Amino acid sequence: MKKYFHKNFCSRILKALVYLILIAFILSCKGPDSDAFEDDSAITYNNSEEDAQRLPDAIISTLAEEIVDEPKINATLTLIEEDLNEMENMIDSYLDFARNEREEEMVEASLFKIIQQAAKLSDPKQKHIHILPPINDIPIFPMQVRSINRALTNLFDNAVKYAGKTNISTQVFDDHCEVFIDDNGPGIPREKREEALLPFNRLEHSRNKNTGGTGLGLSIANNSILAHGGQLFLEDSPLGGLRVKILLPL
Repeated sequence: MKKYFHKNFCSRILKALVYLILIAFILSCKGPDSDAFEDDSAITYNNSEEDAQRLPDAIISTLAEEIVDEPKINATLTLIEEDLNEMENMIDSYLDFARNEREEEMVEASLFKIIQQAAKLSDPKQKHIHILPPINDIPIFPMQVRSINRALTNLFDNAVKYAGKTNISTQVFDDHCEVFIDDNGPGIPREKREEALLPFNRLEHSRNKNTGGTGLGLSIANNSILAHGGQLFLEDSPLGGLRVKILLPL
């Protein structure tokens, strides 16, 4: 379980804690028994001025602005609430994923039917996702159906969210099946692709948090595929965006 809590998640927890400490300081300085300023540019502490001198000038300046600016205090409180809600969603998402992975059994199933079901969930009006006919017949083989369905749905959701067109193709070889998810979106830079598969990670420039999500979609998909003895690769798509290549053993 430790491998899921990588440094990006820890940094968000630290960020929220720092916010809480700052707002506690701000509120204490605004109390009726404390004088926040000697003038417009200095902060006076009850203990001594040496405490203030130990803080970096940038932090002192920020705190001074926050103390005298009520809207900024409210904005800071809003940011804290958003970060805490985000962390709660991350934890709930991971626990739900881990619980289902542990409880689900392997059953014989049709991968192509699961692809069709997942595509319908992600694109109900069938405007963005196009499933190409299989190059050859895909045999039924053992899998955790909910796990594979969740993995594909996460990947298809991403494609619908960030691209206008997505093609899904499949091909069977002697000992494995390959699924290609090609889109015409912004893609993921090559140097960021390994990082993109880590849990609680979002690529803020091309896939920012204003679009929603917890940063678990690609990670959950990757771990579901790995749990089946397969592999997931992020590559350049012939459509100009991202290609997700999935290899599953038969």
